[in-house]
Amino acid sequence: MSNLDNILEKIHADAENEAKVILDQANREKEAILAEKKKQGEEDYRRIINKAEEEAKVAYEKIKSKNNLKSRDQILSKEEEVVEVVLGQVKDQLKNMDSQSFIGYLKKTLGQLDDSQAYSLKVPEKYYSEVQKENLPVKLLEESIDEGFVLSSGNIIYNGSFDNLIESKKDELEKMISDQLFER
Repeated sequence: MSNLDNILEKIHADAENEAKVILDQANREKEAILAEKKKQGEEDYRRIINKAEEEAKVAYEKIKSKNNLKSRDQILSKEEEVVEVVLGQVKDQLKNMDSQSFIGYLKKTLGQLDDSQAYSLKVPEKYYSEVQKENLPVKLLEESIDEGFVLSSGNIIYNGSFDNLIESKKDELEKMISDQLFER
């Protein structure tokens, strides 16, 4: 072989070695880039999954809260219905009370009045004769009413109808009934 062939072979061998070194370095850089991109992809994946899980938790809590409020509202609505039924039954019992109970109720109310004033009293027809026998410190009028009683003195009128009585004490009665019937 000639010198020229040796030189060409050496150049060729050096070029192959340099190409191999460049190719190895390019492969290492490629692997490093791929590893970095894979790591970044995994981090992005975990971040997206975490964000989705957080959003799912928030959505779940919102739905749960909404359903709890809806359930609570339905329960309160049903409790209010029950309280209204009980108040209706109380009104019916008051309207149908016997004469002695009515007179006891009437005496208790009259006992709270100012004795210095003259009062007129109207009662339901079904109680009139029994109330008349009691000789109460009021003028018993023959004019009757449907239920309860009406007491008047001059321009002042006290409406003792049971509907009026229950309506004036409704908040207290509703609370008392709710406390008795429903655990809180």
